[in-house]
Amino acid sequence: MTMQGSDGPRYMSEPVGVVTDIVLSIEPGLDRDLVTDIVRTVVPRRPRQRELAQALNGDPDLLTSARPEGPRAVERLIPALQDQGARHVVLPQCAHCGKTRPLLSRDGDTRICKRCDSRRPCSACGKTRIIAYRDCLGRPRCRPCGPEEIAAPVEALLEILCGLEPGLPREVLMEAVHEAIPRSSQLHQTVAALRSKPALLTGQGAQGSLRVVRLTEALVERGATCVVVPPCSVCGNVKPLRFVLNKVRCCKSCYEGSRRENCSVCGHHRQISARTAEGLPLCRYCLSKQPSELDTCGSCGRNGRVASRATGQPLCRDCYLPVAVCSVCGESKPCHFGDTASPRCPACSRKLAPPELCSRCGRKRPVHVRTPDGQAICEPCGEIREPCHTCGKTRRVQTRMPTGEPFCGPCWRKSPLSFRECDRCGSHERLFHHGLCNSCARAEAVQDALSDCDGELRPDLSDVATALTTGDPLTTLQWIALPSSRSMLAELAGGTGQVSHQVLDSLQPERAVRHLRAILVAHGVLPARDEQLATLERWLTSTFSGITAIEDRRLVQSFATWHHLRRLRQASKTRQITHPQVVQVRREIQAAIDLLTWLTGHDRTLANCNQGDIDLWLDGSRSKRAFGRNFLLWARRHRHCAPVEIPAVPPRRGTTFIDQDARWELIRRLLHDEVIDIADRVAGLLVLLFAQPLTRVVRMTPNEIVSSGEVVTLVLGSEPVVLPPPLDALFLRLRDQPVQHPRTDETDRKWLFPGGSPDTPLSVQRLMSRLHALGIHSRPARNTTLRDRASELPAVVLSKLLGVHIRTAVHWSRTTGTPGAEYAAELARRGAFRKS
Repeated sequence: MTMQGSDGPRYMSEPVGVVTDIVLSIEPGLDRDLVTDIVRTVVPRRPRQRELAQALNGDPDLLTSARPEGPRAVERLIPALQDQGARHVVLPQCAHCGKTRPLLSRDGDTRICKRCDSRRPCSACGKTRIIAYRDCLGRPRCRPCGPEEIAAPVEALLEILCGLEPGLPREVLMEAVHEAIPRSSQLHQTVAALRSKPALLTGQGAQGSLRVVRLTEALVERGATCVVVPPCSVCGNVKPLRFVLNKVRCCKSCYEGSRRENCSVCGHHRQISARTAEGLPLCRYCLSKQPSELDTCGSCGRNGRVASRATGQPLCRDCYLPVAVCSVCGESKPCHFGDTASPRCPACSRKLAPPELCSRCGRKRPVHVRTPDGQAICEPCGEIREPCHTCGKTRRVQTRMPTGEPFCGPCWRKSPLSFRECDRCGSHERLFHHGLCNSCARAEAVQDALSDCDGELRPDLSDVATALTTGDPLTTLQWIALPSSRSMLAELAGGTGQVSHQVLDSLQPERAVRHLRAILVAHGVLPARDEQLATLERWLTSTFSGITAIEDRRLVQSFATWHHLRRLRQASKTRQITHPQVVQVRREIQAAIDLLTWLTGHDRTLANCNQGDIDLWLDGSRSKRAFGRNFLLWARRHRHCAPVEIPAVPPRRGTTFIDQDARWELIRRLLHDEVIDIADRVAGLLVLLFAQPLTRVVRMTPNEIVSSGEVVTLVLGSEPVVLPPPLDALFLRLRDQPVQHPRTDETDRKWLFPGGSPDTPLSVQRLMSRLHALGIHSRPARNTTLRDRASELPAVVLSKLLGVHIRTAVHWSRTTGTPGAEYAAELARRGAFRKS
């Protein structure tokens, strides 16, 4: 097949149109649509359409001259046109006998009928006659000479095998013969081949037929010692020889390797699927991107890659493959085997291909490309890196211009050459897919993800669709493209009723649900709630169901409900619960379950256990002491157990520090280095200057930075802290910096450190990793800052300015030995007592 780029001949990009124009120039009385349908029906495959169009474009007289030339599609097209009233087209005639017959064979450049093609010299008598038979080696024989018969071919073959393998029983040899050569005609051919060349069974089987190869394999499996399985004629390895290359058998790798060349577009060494009009090779990936391969889908009308023309009209992949739920990824999308119990989308089909060891990095990964000698290369190692035509940096080649200049990804995204007009709204920008811009593609993707099997959007999901079509279109498209997001949205579309927090709680996976919930809360579709508390409640429900003993379940449930949940629900009314609080509760609940399970395993209960049992349980794991103590205190207080106890673990405060010089070096860097993100600079200064924990930092709001005239203050405790220059300017820059969240259109900054989901702060784990990249570790930095501040300020002042508890402030004052610290703390306690 011959291909060319966008400036190639018309018969390559529009073969049906070219054939239709030529037919109408000969038969002007026919209808254009009728001729087009005839051409598509008679020649449904695209390569054959191009072959016919190229032949008629070079010689239109093939339809009227009766010359036996050109492709056989001419012979099939003419009768179809004559049935519709065509009068000027003429069927071709045989080049030998001149009769109008089906011309199924060729003699050079001309076509001949089957009868003329069957006249050949007989291998027995030598006369040119009609060939009626062929001998065991495939040579022609005429009817008078008759077929060549081998008497008792099975016995003849067993005689050959017994002479080669006298040690194998005749029954074993018979079993191998029937397994490898099931047909009688194959037996005749195998006997003739082995008689003419006995070495086929002793290592030269690659020069014989596939039946000879399978016979050697069957004999070796049954213990044959003289028979040798033939190696590949190219690489010399013993592999299945199912292919023929240069008239000898070879393995699949060598056969495919012989068809590999460097693609003229991408440069990868791959199998060649087509060639340009100049004869340059094209791999199947670059072939699919050629303009001549694109066509208008007969179902949806989009211009794109054609997946099938079996129905007579071009169909894209989405219209050709039935939509089903993939059995691998669980997404509803066009799938292969859609009418079976195991549908599979194209992406999962590619992933299920067996991985191989990469010849460069040595890792076992899916094969991306191969070297000229057939060795596998994974995708990271197979990326082509060249100097970019625009920026000159050596990067991965994103695309190439028709003249061959490479473009890297960043330069191609900025280049005006990558901008097109959207087919739907007409906006001029980089298109996402199918000729649509990001906004139009997002609306289509949201509609597709939330629609049911009939393609209809439930009215209950209209608010969800509106929320998803707000904000940055590309960010939404990338999120919807994730398998986890699509499976979650498909499950939501298959439900009934209004969307609520309870409906989202039943969906999976949790990360995609959490992100969707944040979007819906930010747009007012769902009311806001404390997600940490809700997550804890769900975890408790599943944990309770796993406790088999009824009495143990009742105790743990009462402890969780009345000791923890009541306190957390009350605290949640004024301030949202933090993740460390939830982790502490989960550890205490798990420790209570472990204690009750241990007591049951030792034939004890919580009601009759003693201090010795508790000590024995603690000896198993000393780490349980800090988490099991609250449960025993609660059980004692409510008379569920005897007066047993777990000793309290004294808090370990200020055990790790950093050097003061290193601390001030970090502070100077954060104050003056403009390369660092301003949010990271402010967060680091809050830790290094004001000893703020990360749980407090991530929940700070812009309202805590107050500007009054030329004075800027920071509210951390009951008394504001005055920020000196240049600290004040830095904090004001962050406070006044607008935030355009990709999921919403709002620019108001709700949090000083916004997170990835709408209306949520940055997570502690994310902020911790960002500070670690700057060399700031929260706990040692806070300890050093508190020690430094406590040595300068009284405990009561430290507590009011930094917002730390008075006991913590007193502890640090005592640690540093500050004079008068106890007296100042005592005065603060007296003042608090008088006010109460």
